[in-house]
Amino acid sequence: MKTVSGVLLILIASVSAVAQMSDASTAVRELVTTFEAALQAKDLIKIERLVSPGILVFENGYRNDGWPDFRDHHLIPEFKQLPGSYTSSIVKIDVSGDMAWAYSRMYRAHRNNREQPDVWTVYVLRRESGKWNIVVLNWSVRRVNG
Repeated sequence: MKTVSGVLLILIASVSAVAQMSDASTAVRELVTTFEAALQAKDLIKIERLVSPGILVFENGYRNDGWPDFRDHHLIPEFKQLPGSYTSSIVKIDVSGDMAWAYSRMYRAHRNNREQPDVWTVYVLRRESGKWNIVVLNWSVRRVNG
């Protein structure tokens, strides 16, 4: 009887752990999706709520340290450029405890050739005060001539 009880406890704990990981994966997916939509909308207020104050951003050899640097020296100048419409899709999410990573691909909406994404995005997230935040962001932008 003790063996059966022990096995049942382990089974219940395993199911609970899987459910928590599934919930965390869903929360991370929602955060990444919301972040990418906020970029499209150029919504700095929403973006700020999704990132850690100390976010570290890399893009093709350039770096931004912290939210003010990212906002003032990356997002604001980029948002002033001609608007571009992108579609994106999350490729993978991996959650382990209070850390997670994900990556997505983005395509210009008007491009017919979808073999090569225009942007690969890698997210590193951490649960801070019970809430997921983006702590590292890496954009790899495919440069095309013309």
